[in-house]
Amino acid sequence: MKKLTLGEKVRNARLEKNLTQQEVVEGFITRNMLSQIENNVARPSFKTIEFLSKRLNKPLSYFLDDLYEDKLHNEKSCRLAFQHSCFLIKNEEYKKCTDYINKLIETNQCDYDVYYARLLYNLANCYINVDSISTSYKLLKESINLLINYEDHYYMSKSYYDLSFIYHTRKQFSYSEDCLNEAISFLDKSHVNDTLLELKLYYSLGYALFEEHKYHEAIIQLQHSLKLSQNSKCYYNNGKTNMLLGLIYKQLRDFKNAIYHTKRAIHFFKFTEDYFLMASCQKNLGNILILDNQLESANNILHEALEYFLKKDILDKASAIKSDLLSILLKKEKFEDAIKFFNTIDITTLSHSDKSSLLNNVGKCYLELNDFNKANAFLDQAFKLAKDTKDNHIIYSVYNNLADYHSKTNDFQSAYSYSSKAQEILKHIYN
Repeated sequence: MKKLTLGEKVRNARLEKNLTQQEVVEGFITRNMLSQIENNVARPSFKTIEFLSKRLNKPLSYFLDDLYEDKLHNEKSCRLAFQHSCFLIKNEEYKKCTDYINKLIETNQCDYDVYYARLLYNLANCYINVDSISTSYKLLKESINLLINYEDHYYMSKSYYDLSFIYHTRKQFSYSEDCLNEAISFLDKSHVNDTLLELKLYYSLGYALFEEHKYHEAIIQLQHSLKLSQNSKCYYNNGKTNMLLGLIYKQLRDFKNAIYHTKRAIHFFKFTEDYFLMASCQKNLGNILILDNQLESANNILHEALEYFLKKDILDKASAIKSDLLSILLKKEKFEDAIKFFNTIDITTLSHSDKSSLLNNVGKCYLELNDFNKANAFLDQAFKLAKDTKDNHIIYSVYNNLADYHSKTNDFQSAYSYSSKAQEILKHIYN
């Protein structure tokens, strides 16, 4: 079968769409230029090919493959291959990109230069996007070793950023933190003004530090990200940054700042119409308001979030919010209402942490109603789950409730023991 030329491919794609040449060009190029391209008289620029790809609803590779293969045949250089791979990645054709780069490497069609090192980075990036993390990890290590020889600081920064993502997926946050610090350092050395990458780096570093419980260090990085976002008028991750700051300040029991940043996140997600994250932030805000004893405000905002998650049939989130609403009833000392409400919650959809908190609250309700057998049963379940999750705030609360339980049942030695354990946990939290 005869291989189609670039011009023939353009003409066939246009005819498939039943468009005239004038309808295709839309002022981007002239009709005469399109005619020359279709007749193989003129070679289009990469920008023109990209325009035609979108206009004719064809992948970039449909037009570019032959063009690059011809050029690579005549000029053994990774520069052209690298440029082609960038187009494929931009068009999210990751499988085609991996096949293309692997073929070049296997057939030794590239010189070993800086573009070869960048090609390895692009290959690693593609493998991340198709969830082949282990392969990507090896390629990133190899690309970093090559890029450092060419002092390609910008692609060193990008490589370390992708490497940090891999450590993040493995929950190895200390390694992720190290990689992100390297990435920031190399981006500073590169003198490339890539604000989007810089925002990603500082947000990711803040997240890694948050996971390591380095809250004050995380705040510094996230506040820097917000300042950079404001100065550059680039609002990538602005909502998530404020959302994360709200969670950090909640952990630090700085409710004023926690409320401020969570409300800013809600406004951002409402503006961008990301209603899932907006409702998730409303849940966070409800939790913070409960801790700050603003119970009516918490009740209102949690019901808004609950309405969204029920409407979208997202049952785990809905059950988690119901658990929060039960804690409001507990704080209002409506113990019987809280126990009735407990029966409406699908506990199987909750995370271990949420389940532990819920069972602890129900145990507290039974304790206040002097139903000690049920109180003990629920608190025992809550304690086992809390130990698994290592959530010190829940463990502290369970210890206090167990101390109260043993005190009410006249086992003062056990009551003293659990009270002492609660104080030890409290010291650990504040440390």
